[in-house]
Amino acid sequence: MFVHARSSRFNQRTPRQGPDMHQRHEFAHKQPLLVEATNKPAPPPSSSPTSSKESLLLLRPIATNSRIKQHKNLYIVFVNNALQQLERGDADPFDELVAQFSSKSLEDGTTSTHQLRQWLNALSHVVSQFARPHAALVDAVVSLPWYTMDDGLVKTYKSFIAILVSAKPEYLHPVLNRTAHSLTYQSGLKPMGGQDETPLTRGAMFDRLHSLLQSLLELIPTLPSTLQPLLAQHFPHKRQNKLSHVTYIRNILRVSDYCPGVAEEILATIIDRAIQIDVEMEELEAEGAGAEPEVFALDPFENIVGEHEPDSDSDDEDGDDAGDLSDLSSEAEDLEADPKKINEPRDMAHIKEMVVKLDSILQLLFEHFARLQAEIASDASRPVPADRERLLEARHAQFLSLVTIFDTTILRTFKSRYTQFLVFWYASLDAEFADLFLGMLLSRALREHAQPPVTRAAAASYVASLVSRALFIDRAATRRVTEFFCTYLEQHLATATGYQQHTHTIFYAVAQAVFLIFCFRWRDLLMDDDHENVEDEEMELGHARKRRWLPQLDVMHRAVMSPLNPLKVCSQNVVAQFARVAQHTDFMYCYPIMEGSATPSASESGPSNSATAALFWAGAEQELHSFFPFDPYALPLSASFVQGIYRDWAMVAIDDEDDDDDEEEEEDSDAEAEARDDPTAQLGASFGGMSISPVQPRVLSLAAATVGVRFQV
Repeated sequence: MFVHARSSRFNQRTPRQGPDMHQRHEFAHKQPLLVEATNKPAPPPSSSPTSSKESLLLLRPIATNSRIKQHKNLYIVFVNNALQQLERGDADPFDELVAQFSSKSLEDGTTSTHQLRQWLNALSHVVSQFARPHAALVDAVVSLPWYTMDDGLVKTYKSFIAILVSAKPEYLHPVLNRTAHSLTYQSGLKPMGGQDETPLTRGAMFDRLHSLLQSLLELIPTLPSTLQPLLAQHFPHKRQNKLSHVTYIRNILRVSDYCPGVAEEILATIIDRAIQIDVEMEELEAEGAGAEPEVFALDPFENIVGEHEPDSDSDDEDGDDAGDLSDLSSEAEDLEADPKKINEPRDMAHIKEMVVKLDSILQLLFEHFARLQAEIASDASRPVPADRERLLEARHAQFLSLVTIFDTTILRTFKSRYTQFLVFWYASLDAEFADLFLGMLLSRALREHAQPPVTRAAAASYVASLVSRALFIDRAATRRVTEFFCTYLEQHLATATGYQQHTHTIFYAVAQAVFLIFCFRWRDLLMDDDHENVEDEEMELGHARKRRWLPQLDVMHRAVMSPLNPLKVCSQNVVAQFARVAQHTDFMYCYPIMEGSATPSASESGPSNSATAALFWAGAEQELHSFFPFDPYALPLSASFVQGIYRDWAMVAIDDEDDDDDEEEEEDSDAEAEARDDPTAQLGASFGGMSISPVQPRVLSLAAATVGVRFQV
């Protein structure tokens, strides 16, 4: 018989070992669920082969996986049915689906985190079907406080969001909008769903949000253009408390680290808010009236979510309601809504709160800049020049961004007192930075005639204050700046005619700049031979030899003897100090000229002292008359960044000043009484404490000019 015949014995196969169909069907019904199997105690170990086989059969996960898959399919079936019923006009299943993601369902336990994961996995299969009718569902999912839940749901949520924005890019905006809002300080947050054993801190919660943003940035390279305006929109209102500002600023500065495309805009937004607070602060004249640093200040990022909620320290009772007023133009809206606020007196408590808030903001910015500098310093010894070069390029780009912001915002705002120290500190990091900053300021003051006179005068004030106060501005740079200013004065004297208003504004601003620089840096303006012997000469009561000065300084003699005499127009405090230092150094004797300016004869053609000051320092320019941008830094938290690079008046004061102060003590008491009646005389008791008078902020709008003009002779 052939082996392939139908009736061949070779076709009679014995069945494989195992239960027959009936037995397998019966076994499937007896197989316990995964939950039941995990809850039952494990069977005792047995050495018999029969019991070993039975245990293996019981632990086989075939039926369990099938049930899990079937369970997942139920969620998918429900989601598909809800979308189909919505198209047919029945919204009940869809509304029930949306309700699974509501805060009420999460709070009362109707929806668990396990169920949320199942719903999100099911929705991932139908993302391509989402359209405008499904907006309520998308909003509910996007608004889910996923960052307060367990790690399993966080992972599932991030995967779903990645699928959502990839399939439907139109949902990127609401996702980023909600994420930006979540970076703010939210009081009353509670951990939801099944939490891990480790308590969730606010820092860990923010880590999850940043992780989502970073994953979306890798997925969508054009994300910065959408993210930047949303970050600015959710910036806390300036009336909100310090905690709200510190939390949000820390978060968006972290965003700028991994998203360079929004770094400059973020920096500009923070500085703009600092400027708003800076110009609102009034001068704290009373000793000890300033805010003191918090000795035991706690890091809000270390607080556990739902516990240890700090008390609200908002600036006013309506501070919490100000959360919706997050746009940077909100100040104008406040004044428009309540015109009486313009004239409201600010009490000392409010001033202290503003000081603490500004101090905290500037400290965060200083620390942000210092981290990059510390990274560069730590890489100096490493044998990887490429990494160091990358860091240096990043620092250079950051400095140029800061100078651009200074040019467009700080330079044209009166009167900021502390915010400009950000550029002051950054310029100290590299001689090239100081060179670029001085070059930009000199260009604005002397070369760009299309600039408004107020902007040019402010730039001259910044140059004078920087050269006078910055320890990192060396002797060579001081002399070059003085040469530039003196050359301008000489050219102006050669062409000046009459006393037309605004014609000589820049002349007086530059002259005052030279006065100020001379008071602080006169030792650097001596010729080389005299500079070497200046310390020995200061020990003598008289000077046997005439000092030789920088040749360009000769123009100052002609300037004070001219009809434009700056001694009768510039700041009285600066003029008085210049006269004292000039006499001590044998540079010039100004007192007869000053006395003649104070009591002009009837035959003099020039205006009187007070009339000239009123004529040439009118309006916003009057503010520049007493504007010293780098006055002593008095904010306690951030002051450490300025110490070590700042020149106090005590470092350069002439030796006989203390004796003169004792002799003039009685005269000063009378002068203080007169100064109270003269708002332009609130300049401080000495150069060591030049202060800026409180005024209503005046912002001058002007398009940004090119930054980075080289400082060259």
